[in-house]
Amino acid sequence: MDDKGDPVPDELALCLVALLVLRTHPQGAIGVPITASGVLDDLARAQGVTLVRTRLAPRALMETAAREDVTFVGDGFGGYIFARFQPAFDGMLATVKLLEMLAREGVRLHELVRQIPPRFTVREQVSCPWERKGVVMRHLLEATRDERVDLTDGVKVFLKDDWVALYPDQDRAVFHVVAEAASRQRAHAVAATYRDLVRDCIAKG
Repeated sequence: MDDKGDPVPDELALCLVALLVLRTHPQGAIGVPITASGVLDDLARAQGVTLVRTRLAPRALMETAAREDVTFVGDGFGGYIFARFQPAFDGMLATVKLLEMLAREGVRLHELVRQIPPRFTVREQVSCPWERKGVVMRHLLEATRDERVDLTDGVKVFLKDDWVALYPDQDRAVFHVVAEAASRQRAHAVAATYRDLVRDCIAKG
């Protein structure tokens, strides 16, 4: 869900498609970027399937899809790869596979929605000069050295059941802050805290 508590179509869609893949392709791992919902970890764990977290770049996602053990990759923005067919995004194939999996499971999408635990996501951007991105990353690594982090792409900080990801945009002079939590208030609070941290890191000499 987004910061207003309404379903985010792309994020919810990824959870729904991933759930169908987990049920119909139980022998293969699935890949998603580090900013994809933590709900996916729970869904994969419940099905005994490996969830592979990747960098956000399309190339990284396609490289993950090329692995022999991976059957599905989703980018969190409406792009899907069914790797057994080809390790590349294919909208037409995704549509066909979705209909096929729904038919195999004998369910409708609105029925699956009820099986997706509610989570709340807040996304923010902080302006950052291109030449300071590297310095900011070093400051963030220092500031979070005592936290449990994932450095797959930027810095992802785990806060018990919640998390926040901080990473530089590849094409624009901004840093992204993505926070997910069990409540809207908590997601806003986490995003605000780490947004201010990024600003502090930018301001440092």
